Amino acid sequence: MKITTEVTERDKKLLLFMAVFVIVVVFGFFIIRPLAETDAALKDELVMQEDMQLRTQQKLMLLSSVEANVEKTEEELDAAAKEFYPVMKSQEIDKLLTEIVLKWGLDPKQLTIQMPESEMILEPFYASQAALEEALSLLWNICCAGRTYSKRRSHGNGTNGGRDIGRLSGYPDYRCCLGKRNQQFTG
Repeated sequence: MKITTEVTERDKKLLLFMAVFVIVVVFGFFIIRPLAETDAALKDELVMQEDMQLRTQQKLMLLSSVEANVEKTEEELDAAAKEFYPVMKSQEIDKLLTEIVLKWGLDPKQLTIQMPESEMILEPFYASQAALEEALSLLWNICCAGRTYSKRRSHGNGTNGGRDIGRLSGYPDYRCCLGKRNQQFTG
């Protein structure tokens, strides 16, 4: 095999084609590809911004109704708060109570005011419906914890929205463990 250094016409065409191909590949890889990636990122950003603009416009449309609702709620709060004394410091409470006592012609001897350090736990009035329900629930938990029991349902199909109703309206029919199994205990 003989190697010649002569460049034939066919070789010139091949080299020219190869040079054009390399230039196109380099141009595409280093110029067009980064521009295409930037274009895709900008399109994604544009979609996000348009979505944000749409949400902002929707919020702006609702702004007047929300402001009206807030204003109405603040008025209702102010009206409801008029019935109560404002939050006061212990000195202000002392002064208020002393004025009330003196107004009624009494002679105050000693007044001690302690501000609560934690959140107050409200308990229902002992003769109220809420206190009765709380007591029955507590009795149920103490009496029947871990034992077999049955609750009678008042509707024919056995369900009434997941709420058990006993003989008295609003009170569960507790059949539990005060002695014998299924012995009836009703409030």
